This record gives sequence, structure tokens and C-alpha cells, in this order.
Amino acid sequence: MKPAPYSSLARQRAFSLIELLTVIAIISILMGIVVPGMANVQRKAKIAKTKSQFNQWSSAMELFNSEYGQYPSVDGPYASTNAQVNLINASKFAVALTGRQIDGTPIASNAKPEIRAGNTKLINFYTISQDELDAYSVPNRIKDAFNNTEIAVLVDKDNNGLINALDVGQLPSVHAFGGGDFRPDPKQDIDMTLGIHASVLFYSAGSGNSANAKIDVLDAVLSWK
Repeated sequence: MKPAPYSSLARQRAFSLIELLTVIAIISILMGIVVPGMANVQRKAKIAKTKSQFNQWSSAMELFNSEYGQYPSVDGPYASTNAQVNLINASKFAVALTGRQIDGTPIASNAKPEIRAGNTKLINFYTISQDELDAYSVPNRIKDAFNNTEIAVLVDKDNNGLINALDVGQLPSVHAFGGGDFRPDPKQDIDMTLGIHASVLFYSAGSGNSANAKIDVLDAVLSWK
């Protein structure tokens, strides 16, 4: 059998190269379609997980209220740790809802009432999982599924079944791990003048947006939406 002429082999090589480039182009197009879709699925999963966290925290605070007749104060300064009003203070949150310190160690039996964060009987209303703790902060902080450690908590302080400006004052801004800040719009997201029928509300900045300083509500996670 005679070997194929050089020109024929060249054409075969060229055709194979065209095929390869075509396949690469198709893969690139598919990746451009699939990857954003996967990212959106992951984002939705994290939103669902964060809302589940918020629901569990709310349930624990309801149990606290049933026991003590008021909702726990889990925001603001506590012991040697500080937090803005209406932002979760992880140390205070842990003692109030778990009856233990944030690292899981017991509270001393002779600890002062203020150290017990209102949980005078040191009852366990909730168990903080390891993936809810930011291991890189000292002391540990509570985080949501997006790794946000700034989480707002709004509480019905007068126990009338309504959260409004009298309970909250100014809605706090929360910073996202992914960049940017979020504050609910008082007219569109939650009207503090009229209030909202709820006992405990949480919100975080969600996925965040490093490209913009202000985060849209669509990127945030609100327990009441």
C-alpha cells in the first residue's frame, strides 16, 4: 500500500485541529452556561440553610421566653466583648441560649446574674454546631452559611407581638463576608413605624457584593421574607 501523499496528511491534520478547536469552543460555551447555574444553586442552598438557622434561633428564643417571661438580650456589650445594639453578640447569645460559654465550657455556679445573660438557671435551649462558629475569630463568633458574622437581631422587647421602632430604634447595617453592607429599607423591607407582627427577626447581608458598597435586598437573607 502506497503511503498517503503529504498534502493529504496535511489536510487530515488540519481537519483534526479544526475539530479540536470546535470542541473547545463548545465546552467553553457550556461552561459559561453551567457554572453560573451551579453558583446560583449553591447560593440558594446557603440562603435556605441560613433561614433554617434563623428559624432555629427564633425557636430557642421562644423557649427562653416561655421559661423566663421575656426574650433574651443577645445583642450589645457583654462581659469583655462588645457588639453594636441589635447585632448578635456571640458570647451573650451562647450563654443565653445554651447555658454555656461560646466555647462550650460551663458557666461557674457562682457567676454573677449579668454573666448568665438572663439565663439564670443555665438551661440549654439550643446547641451551637461547629459550622456555626467562626474559628478564626477570638473569641469565637456566630456565623451564617455565607460566613457572615454580623447578624442583626430584632426582638419584641415589650412582648406585645409586634416589632417596631419602639423595640428596635434604628435598623443596624450589617457587613458581608463577601464585601459590601446591607441595611433593610424601612419602607420596602420592613416598616418600623407600623411594625411587623413577629417576636424575633434576624437578617444578614447574605452573599454580599464586593463590587458595590451597598448590597441589594435580593442578595441579603431576611427571616421574614
